[in-house]
Amino acid sequence: MNKEKEKNESISKDKIAWLVGPPEWWQVKRDCQIKFLLERGLKPFHYLLDHGCGVLRGGIPIIDYLEEGHYYGIETDKTRIEKGVIELEDSKLTHKNPTLSQNYNDIRVKFDYIWSFQVFIHLSDEIITHELLNIKNVLKDDGVCYASVVINDSDVNGSWLEYPYVERALSFYELHANRHNLSVNLIDYDTDNWVDMLEIRKK
Repeated sequence: MNKEKEKNESISKDKIAWLVGPPEWWQVKRDCQIKFLLERGLKPFHYLLDHGCGVLRGGIPIIDYLEEGHYYGIETDKTRIEKGVIELEDSKLTHKNPTLSQNYNDIRVKFDYIWSFQVFIHLSDEIITHELLNIKNVLKDDGVCYASVVINDSDVNGSWLEYPYVERALSFYELHANRHNLSVNLIDYDTDNWVDMLEIRKK
């Protein structure tokens, strides 16, 4: 491979990375996700929904680990899904037949795990409420959803790229989860100092 081609591929990879964060964080943020899920008991035979899968930064190692057809990714942004397909092809994992969708219409299974990494912080209050209902509808009775958030009793509202950036009180998540008969617990998550992790289950 000549240097010009290597340079162009590097630029292309950086552009994909910027869709989910600074390129220098890419590998760290990829590795920490599969590490956490394995520590929480994920097995190859489990079914997992990657809620807000983006460009498959975190999804690739999970797809590689799970049995064929057991990974589902949902992402509202078509461009990010298209870039995720490129990641999938580059990683030579198309044979794992993951399902990537922009909505829940293509989902016909219930999940052991729902993984929502750096998604809730970019959703409005209204969308959060709707997504908690979607999570309840596709989660197995004994399944679990892990969602990273930033807990702040003072509330913070900003923006990142085309999305909002929101820090909320734990009571907000407890209130809206309870409306859908879901429980919310704040659990230990020491990978990122600024990130908190919610464990969401059916009551």
